[in-house]
Amino acid sequence: MGPWNLDVFVAQAQDALVVPNQHQSFLFSGMRLTLKPQPWLEVGLSRGMQSGGTGRPSGLRTFVKAFFGQQVNKEATDNFQDSSAQIAGYDVRVRCTLAWGSCAAYAQWMGGDAAGKIPLPY
Repeated sequence: MGPWNLDVFVAQAQDALVVPNQHQSFLFSGMRLTLKPQPWLEVGLSRGMQSGGTGRPSGLRTFVKAFFGQQVNKEATDNFQDSSAQIAGYDVRVRCTLAWGSCAAYAQWMGGDAAGKIPLPY
């Protein structure tokens, strides 16, 4: 794994009503893990999720379901409320050092919620 860093936060929104039917007082949580297995390579894993708020299920049980990607992407035939809205991403940074300077290349893949039953962004 090499050197790594993990940042985690949970915050409650206190936004003013801007548009009709806007969810208010929701929790927004995020985490980012970065790994540096080689001095020239850095890999990042990021995730953010919005849960609770007006008109949505809330509480510890809902937060845990959201954390594990359960009950997301509700279909019309499902008999549950969506636990959250989520976004996740993966990124890679490759660095090089040249005699006349340095360079870097960066690639990122991000998506919202989980696709079907697999807990990966799409």
